Amino acid sequence: NVKITKVSEQDSTDFMKCIKLLKEKEKENNELYDIVATPALGGRFDQTMSSIHVLYFLKDQVKRKAVLVSDENLTVLLDKGTHHIHCQLDLEGPTCGVMPIGAPAVISSRGLKWDMDNLSCYFGGIISTSNVLENETIEITTDSPVVWTVEIQRN
Repeated sequence: NVKITKVSEQDSTDFMKCIKLLKEKEKENNELYDIVATPALGGRFDQTMSSIHVLYFLKDQVKRKAVLVSDENLTVLLDKGTHHIHCQLDLEGPTCGVMPIGAPAVISSRGLKWDMDNLSCYFGGIISTSNVLENETIEITTDSPVVWTVEIQRN
């Protein structure tokens, strides 16, 4: 029993329309829900970027977890600060990446094959793609929001 809600407004993506409906449901139930969006990556590049845009949109709102999932990856937004990411190495990795999308970021990491030490990352310069998980706990410190993505193993 899935309720279908038609929204005729065309200035938002379907994903943003879903977020709006979710917020209405949260207000109605006085409850906050995390978001797992699938398939939110892959396919058309503009749609993938739109999904990442939603992560940035949500970061300044109420604190909730939001995860983008595809057949190959899990992707989240890490806001500025220090983050400890607990990986299940039998399910995640080995490949991962840390990328600033909206603005440059100075990033430090621990637990990756190619750790960063106050590395200035930006498009047109250096970004951390095709990195490798070395530990179950990864520490990322950033002065600006960055996208964390990790490969899902297909065993």
